[in-house]
Amino acid sequence: MLRVEGVLGSRSDPAMHEAIHHLEHHHAVEFVTVAVGDLDRRRLMARTDKGEEVAITLPRDQKLHDGAVLVLDHHRAVIVRAGEQRWLRFTPRSASDALELGYHAGNLHWRVR
Repeated sequence: MLRVEGVLGSRSDPAMHEAIHHLEHHHAVEFVTVAVGDLDRRRLMARTDKGEEVAITLPRDQKLHDGAVLVLDHHRAVIVRAGEQRWLRFTPRSASDALELGYHAGNLHWRVR
């Protein structure tokens, strides 16, 4: 079992991009697919696409995100892939319904766009 205690950075970071690109040519990049709802969790058990079990324990100041690099060395990289995010679409019938919907969405701390 692989134990991860922090995020090293993002796949899009220029310093990491070149090393990851090199490992991709050698088929040494593994992906951990995490549901969008689980990205806020600090402790998580998951499996890579190659079947290795991963125990993730993050400090309070770090969060998982799509492209988060968990392991990067000369032999392999382990990167987080976020599952597809699903959205609810609400269409209020009136201005008062829109105001009430906005109030409840804010009160429940829903992410909106």
